[in-house]
Amino acid sequence: MEKPLSFPPHVVNPRDFPLCRAARQLESAPVSDQIFIDGLQVMTHLGVTSGERASPQMIEVSIVMDWDLAPSARTERLAMTLDYAEVRERVIRCAQERSRVLVETLAENIAHELITVYRMRRVQVEVRKFVFEHTRSVGVRIVREWQ
Repeated sequence: MEKPLSFPPHVVNPRDFPLCRAARQLESAPVSDQIFIDGLQVMTHLGVTSGERASPQMIEVSIVMDWDLAPSARTERLAMTLDYAEVRERVIRCAQERSRVLVETLAENIAHELITVYRMRRVQVEVRKFVFEHTRSVGVRIVREWQ
């Protein structure tokens, strides 16, 4: 008698979810699922002049992360996906850990942190500042991929 395979709680036993031929073909296709955090408001020291960096200012960070959502959708297990709260806290810490001159630097730092820690294939990071009258916001949007 064959001994059943034992999987740790955070790993899905593939035998629990038999796939049809079409689904197996899709397994090798690029993942198009995304998780996003939109408009995360963070107080940070950011600006070209020392006067602008002297006091914390409100910025907004939006993130779109490529992530395969099929395993978590099948199992309803948080361990199979990205925890929004954890990602949110990591972004806040990254933004507040030090002063920066450029929004470009902050966006790059956030993207690097997320790709490195979560090993996601691709992340889009948008950072907005609210510094000019008669202008809703200014900022940058970058896309970085796992190398």
